[in-house]
Amino acid sequence: MTNTSKTEFEREVGRAHLRDFIPPMIGYAVATLAVSLLIDFDTAGWWKYVVALIPIPPALLGVRVVSRHLGRIDEMQRAAHMAAMSVGFGVAMVVAQAIGFLSIAGLDTDRWGAWLISSSGMVGWAFVAVRRGATA
Repeated sequence: MTNTSKTEFEREVGRAHLRDFIPPMIGYAVATLAVSLLIDFDTAGWWKYVVALIPIPPALLGVRVVSRHLGRIDEMQRAAHMAAMSVGFGVAMVVAQAIGFLSIAGLDTDRWGAWLISSSGMVGWAFVAVRRGATA
């Protein structure tokens, strides 16, 4: 049986990560909802392309936070996160292939395909990270 209790250092690093990670993710969620609900992309002008990218800066801040977190944690935690990211990447690639084949078969995946790929990769990463006991 694996010891799942965390050291004080791991708890401190996890709290710091959540403190850094939550604001960009809230910003991403708010920006995504605002863009999705407030803009009629079917009738909007050329500026719809700029508006569609509004959620990207907070997402990039999230990437920066994860990168910083990987630099703060110890080797064992880093290995757990890297394994989790690898599984998430693999899941996203398999889902991308499935969506590609469904699209070839005639299913219209334009509206939801990319979201499913992205979401499945993140869920795969999170699931494995939790199972391996990776810090926050």
